[in-house]
Amino acid sequence: MPDRNRPTALEQAQYLVDEYQHTGLLPLLELATRLFNEALAATPPGHPDRARRLTDVAIALGMLFDHSGDVAVLRAAVKAGREAVALALSTLDSSLRHCASNLGVSLRNLYLTTKDPQTLDEAVRIARLCVEFTPEHHPNRAREINSLNFLLEKQAGEVDSDESMRETEAVRAAHETVNRNPSDDVRGVEVLHVLSGSLQDRFAVTGDSQLLQDAVIYGRKAVAATATSDPSLAKRCATLAAALFSLHSQTGDLELIHEAIEADRKAVALTPSGPERPLYLHNLGSALIRLFQQRSHPDLLKEALRLARESVSLTPRTGDPNRALYLTLLGGAARLCYDSDGEVAHLDEAIQAEREAVAITSDRDPRRAMYLNNLATAYEALYGRTRRREILKQAIDYMQQAVDLTPPNHPDRAGRLANLATLLDMSHDDTKQVSAVMKAVKFARNALEHTPEDHPDYAQRASTLAGALLTAFKNAGTVTVRELAFSDTTESPLVFALRRLMGSIEMLNPDVLTEAVALARKAVSLIPAGHPNRAMYLYNLAVVLETLAEHQESAREDALGQARDAYREAADDQAAATFVRIRAYRSFALLCTDAQHADAGLAAIEDAIDLVDVLAPGSLALPDREHQVSRISGLPGEAAAAALNAGRPDRAVELLERVRGVLVADVLGLRGHDQKRLRDYDHTLADQLDRIRERLDLLDRGDVEAAAATSDSDMLQPTRDPDLRVAKERREAYAEWRRLVERVRAICGFENFLRAPRIEQLVPQAQDGPLIYVSSSTSRSDALILTGSATEPVQAVSLPSLNQKEALQHAQDFVVSCNRATNPAHDPKRRMAAQREVGETLVWVWDVVCEPVLRHLGHTGPPGEGEEWPRIWWCPVGVLAFLPLHAAGRSTDDGVLDRVVSSYVTTVRALEHARSSQPAAEDPGLLIVPDSDLPGMTAETAAIVATVPGARLLEQPTCRTVLDALPRHAMSECQHDVAGQGTGVIGFAGVHPVRRRVSAV
Repeated sequence: MPDRNRPTALEQAQYLVDEYQHTGLLPLLELATRLFNEALAATPPGHPDRARRLTDVAIALGMLFDHSGDVAVLRAAVKAGREAVALALSTLDSSLRHCASNLGVSLRNLYLTTKDPQTLDEAVRIARLCVEFTPEHHPNRAREINSLNFLLEKQAGEVDSDESMRETEAVRAAHETVNRNPSDDVRGVEVLHVLSGSLQDRFAVTGDSQLLQDAVIYGRKAVAATATSDPSLAKRCATLAAALFSLHSQTGDLELIHEAIEADRKAVALTPSGPERPLYLHNLGSALIRLFQQRSHPDLLKEALRLARESVSLTPRTGDPNRALYLTLLGGAARLCYDSDGEVAHLDEAIQAEREAVAITSDRDPRRAMYLNNLATAYEALYGRTRRREILKQAIDYMQQAVDLTPPNHPDRAGRLANLATLLDMSHDDTKQVSAVMKAVKFARNALEHTPEDHPDYAQRASTLAGALLTAFKNAGTVTVRELAFSDTTESPLVFALRRLMGSIEMLNPDVLTEAVALARKAVSLIPAGHPNRAMYLYNLAVVLETLAEHQESAREDALGQARDAYREAADDQAAATFVRIRAYRSFALLCTDAQHADAGLAAIEDAIDLVDVLAPGSLALPDREHQVSRISGLPGEAAAAALNAGRPDRAVELLERVRGVLVADVLGLRGHDQKRLRDYDHTLADQLDRIRERLDLLDRGDVEAAAATSDSDMLQPTRDPDLRVAKERREAYAEWRRLVERVRAICGFENFLRAPRIEQLVPQAQDGPLIYVSSSTSRSDALILTGSATEPVQAVSLPSLNQKEALQHAQDFVVSCNRATNPAHDPKRRMAAQREVGETLVWVWDVVCEPVLRHLGHTGPPGEGEEWPRIWWCPVGVLAFLPLHAAGRSTDDGVLDRVVSSYVTTVRALEHARSSQPAAEDPGLLIVPDSDLPGMTAETAAIVATVPGARLLEQPTCRTVLDALPRHAMSECQHDVAGQGTGVIGFAGVHPVRRRVSAV
């Protein structure tokens, strides 16, 4: 006789399911499933409970699928659910609604897994059945209608037929839910919550912002009507926050994102543990990043990064479908931290997270394209730091995959196409392959065609296309046979080559430039005056106009005039970033080399130098500023050229002194001469200037909140538009800077504060020998000789054979050749070849620079017997500092070393400082510093000591002993041979002449 006190298999299974839901232990669920199957087997066909037993099995299998992700298990659940519904329908069993609801869940999951349209159609039919059989006031009716809404939205996205009817049905069903249930009871509150989520899903399909506004209204009501002790409060807060976040994305209203963060924080606080916590952490982190992008406060980003790390750490590596979403938030937060602080560790973390997000996401997942886009963006940042070609190639590959996986009408497709176009344009800059920029034009055009004019990114995408067209036009004539023959293609090589060549020739059409100008103008027209990005678009327009002037003679003067106007407007825009303004001033000056505009060009260069003074000391050395540094390094040469174009060689020297002093101090992270003087006089005033520098630097790096914290003004009220706030803060900072500088200049003795030194102050330092600045720019190259004469303090020597690009190439080759010549790991032939290359560089430097300068000074040969060696001071500017001016020559008996004693200085004021701080020599004799590794050195030094009275030999010299001994001797000789033979003399700034045995260095 059976024991009636012993639980049945069905009762045991239900108990085990309850335990599984509390513990998450898989063996409990597996045993429960087996028991449910036993209970089903014990229920014969025709039994009134068979439909319920089939549904029990289907529910257990569905839970197993949730745990394992095994599609076969899910299909078994669907099969059992179908049999249960069919049986309940045939008998109109009271369990029909329960059976149908469970089958609907299984079909929904199967569709989301397989994307099978037939499965979706069946899920919609079952969802309609559930709604039909759920009474109007039943507590589950809201849930069933929400499920139907979700499936209808998916179905509307899958097929084109009858879409409007389905949308109307979905919205009507959702509002019916609210109308049939009062919001003052428990069921009504849940209905409000469900409707808020349903309307958000509908917005994702239709893009109707009114749906979001309604979702926010219903979400607020649901949260307000929920007791603080209700376990559903966290979920309802999260749903409201999602609606607020989406509506902010549409309107830009900062109050919405603040409210979303408050709701997300409440959801996180109410969920200290459990499966929902990672999702709530992710949502809060996303909202904080959005606010950071609006307000740029670093604390927001740091908190978002911490939350993203926690959400990932709480998520198992397998089995959670949201892990990739959490990883991409972590990657985005880490990359933004890298953009802000330049820490490589943050970039490494970003790439690792984005890689994993892509790796664990299947090709069928619609979010994979987003993850690929984010990974490509991280690789783009890595390329910006490393400049490694393979990194850029990976970024392009990932972005291309993202574009390929994005449906044609997807709202993110245009942005990803624009990203791909930008990467391809960068690839052309690196590889010089025209095919890359041709693809960039294609994708940029496609992106713009799919972007409405009222879209916030339209101006940027129009400017991107204009830039790609400009690059294509400039390089269309450089397609090589190799590029045509060896490009990857599945077509016939000949057909592909002809197609590529014809496309390239098409880019040579002048209409390409006309289109680029129109696009650049359109971008400018869409950016209002006072916007911080307007100057950038003006600069881009000026670049296109300048190219138009170069290639269309009929439009030359008009286009040049418009380009000057655009450059000048961009440069004078105090809402723009400092580096953008400096670049615009320089470009304007380069268009003002003729007599008519030379004075304006000189004024622009002086304005650019004024802005360099505004930069915080050391800011140019930040990792994320390396590109800007390389471009600012040419400013001294451009300053000299602008002054010479205006017929003012004296001013050229003054500006060289000023800007070189600023740049040297900045690279060293030091304050300039004027700043140190002011700090000694009034440290409070100096601190105020430093705060303005810091404020502008923070604004340029996007840290708006920190910049505002450095201001003492009460005028900085927050504005709803973050761009207008940035512009306002920049304008006020520049105004405060000018006010403080004028205040300093009103102090006696500081009249020339942050101004170029007057030539009268510099002339005395040339009394012992001329100082020779050698500078080059894209427009001209010259030597400026500070003579020490009051009547003609500066003489200009034109160097027409000195080309800036050629000088850069020679400097690079020289460094490489020197390394090869002195590397014992290389074979002797290679080292000898490198020595010959060094000699070729010395000949080139002699021909284009040194011989013309020495000839102008009258040093056409070595000094006569008994004559004193003439002394000169070289001050090479820019890349010329890497070239050995002192050792230049055509042979061992005709070069700089055979005519003069050479020294180097960075600035005249540095020489003045060295001379004023140098103690008098204690020993009038000669100090000899030998290189003991050279053959014959012992005999040679012994001969010199025997010949020169009072000579002192420094045996076994070290760096420390040499530096200690040099200031105490009137003369010193370093015997050293690098790559050649011969005898010459070379000195260094602030140190007595040093005789070196060298003709090639």
